Amino acid sequence: MKSNVKKSVVVMVSFIVFYLISGRCCMSEIKLGLLPRLSAVEMTKMFGPLAEYLSKETGETVSLVIPKDFTAYKDAVKAGQVDLDFRTRWFMSS
Repeated sequence: MKSNVKKSVVVMVSFIVFYLISGRCCMSEIKLGLLPRLSAVEMTKMFGPLAEYLSKETGETVSLVIPKDFTAYKDAVKAGQVDLDFRTRWFMSS
């Protein structure tokens, strides 16, 4: 389990570094969208430390976006309301 978390963090940091060097680094914050599989409180407890770590490592503010349900998540991703999104490998937003 810890190995999967480490891999996820490495992938997230890689995406953020790519995002920053691609010329979009003038943003005041990076919005990380999360698939709402638990309550917002539980998701914040779970992913808050990741957002803090990514903020520290990148020098950019990373904020969590936790929509109320799956439909709102899908709509937020499609509308570009998040810069990065984190979901399970079984979820497809079409």
